[in-house]
Amino acid sequence: MSLSLRALPALIPVFALVACGGNGGGGATEPEADGRSVRAAVATVPAGNPCPSGGYRIDSGLDSNGNGQLDGTEVTASQVVCNGEPGADGAAGPAGPAGAAGVAALVRTSAEPAGAACAHGGVRVAAGLDSNGNGVLDPAEESVSEAVCHGAGSIAWEEVSAASVQMAPNRGYIAGNASQAVELILPASPAIGDIVQVTGRGAGGWRLAQNAGQQINLAGLKGGWSATWAEVVAPGAGTTAVASSADGCRLASSAGTSVRISANCGITWGSVNTAQPVFELASSGSGQVLLATYGDPAAGGATSYGALMSVDGGATWTAPFAASLYAAPGHYRLGAVSRSGSTLVIADGTTLHRSTDGGQNWAATAAPALVWRSIAVSDNGQKIAAVADGSAVWISEDGGANWTSRGATLAWRQIVMTADGSKLGGAADGAPLQFSANGGVTWATANSARAWTALAMSDDGRYLIGATGNDMLYSSRDSGLVWRSVASSSAWRSLAMSADGRSLLAAGSLGAMHSLTDTRPGSLGYLMGTSDEAIELQYVGGGRFNVVDWTGIFLAR
Repeated sequence: MSLSLRALPALIPVFALVACGGNGGGGATEPEADGRSVRAAVATVPAGNPCPSGGYRIDSGLDSNGNGQLDGTEVTASQVVCNGEPGADGAAGPAGPAGAAGVAALVRTSAEPAGAACAHGGVRVAAGLDSNGNGVLDPAEESVSEAVCHGAGSIAWEEVSAASVQMAPNRGYIAGNASQAVELILPASPAIGDIVQVTGRGAGGWRLAQNAGQQINLAGLKGGWSATWAEVVAPGAGTTAVASSADGCRLASSAGTSVRISANCGITWGSVNTAQPVFELASSGSGQVLLATYGDPAAGGATSYGALMSVDGGATWTAPFAASLYAAPGHYRLGAVSRSGSTLVIADGTTLHRSTDGGQNWAATAAPALVWRSIAVSDNGQKIAAVADGSAVWISEDGGANWTSRGATLAWRQIVMTADGSKLGGAADGAPLQFSANGGVTWATANSARAWTALAMSDDGRYLIGATGNDMLYSSRDSGLVWRSVASSSAWRSLAMSADGRSLLAAGSLGAMHSLTDTRPGSLGYLMGTSDEAIELQYVGGGRFNVVDWTGIFLAR
């Protein structure tokens, strides 16, 4: 049974009467004969069944144990009293006065460089009230500024599509422009160990630009494996010969009667007309002493071949010997220059002539009378290696006084030697490339039998590149254990490499092709990649960034 809350006051006397009732149905009440008293307790009833708006439950019974409380086991009667239903809402009161205008709270995030706050960089989060209402969190409005740091090895990424973006240290960039390359400028003042990463997503690709004094060291891409070969500005098609200084910054290239020289790593070129169709070039370590051989390699029968020499970096040329007759056609490299430039060797007819004073005076060596194809000389001028078609490798250890035949009898096209004479390499038509790590005493083969025409080798013998007369270029960066093809198919004729293997120059029917595995220093240098190509660089001090990891084939300038 349930009752309305309005009935609650009427029930109170009833319970009082029960509690005090006597035997005669009226008059004064007395306790039970055994002294037990009647007790009552009130509990809240939640909204629901049986009270939609909630109410109260009143329990009653004898205090059997005399503890002055109505325990659960002592309840003998319960009555539920429900609250009344809510009444209708009253009319709305008058509106209060308008409050003060609110101030927006703003948050700004920025890159946190590696340093005292974050060892590996991170993100700085600033917050505050926009007091001046300009929609920007100004520095004076910041009330909170906290750095959220990256963990070791972590990096934050952002997608960029603007034409030019200034990179922050320890940050990755996803270049997403579909129509043009996103120029990403390297951090101007990085700390040693700082990392930058870039990944191409848009069809426009990306371009890593350098600041003054900066350079990207692409040591991990040595040997031309992942740096795109590009035609140099000056030589053009039909290039026949190339040469390089030891540092790779004085370059020479020939096309017809024109020898073109660059003194700034291939950025700009000058041209000198030699009046002779230059077929091959050789350079000293400084690039100041040059030998050029000339003739017509395509002519049939006996052809006039000669030599020209320059001691001023290619500005002027003289002829140390009269032209000689050679069997043609063929690939001839009739001159060699030591690293110091003091020793020169020239093939005059079937005789090898040697100069030890920079080309002023010459004397015939005791080399056998052969139609020589290529010559190499050590820095001290004492070791000379020469090859002829259909002969072995001839080596002299005493400046040409005595000669020993070593290696296989092949259709030799070129012989190369490190500055100290300890390592030799050779290219022959229809045979694998040939290499010796003990000065020519024993030889091993590498790559496959091809129509090899030229070979270049770094001073430590680790970085190699070979050219073919009707195929690709092939490079190795592990002393010839693994080879990969680079550049395009061409009739390759000549190769040149800096001493450390980081600058490569090739000549062929496609023209003079240049591949840098170090970018040019300063703002002239850059590295380009396309969509889906990525690279990670680390700053190592001195303005230089090293390659840590990469995916793709890049254009280095």
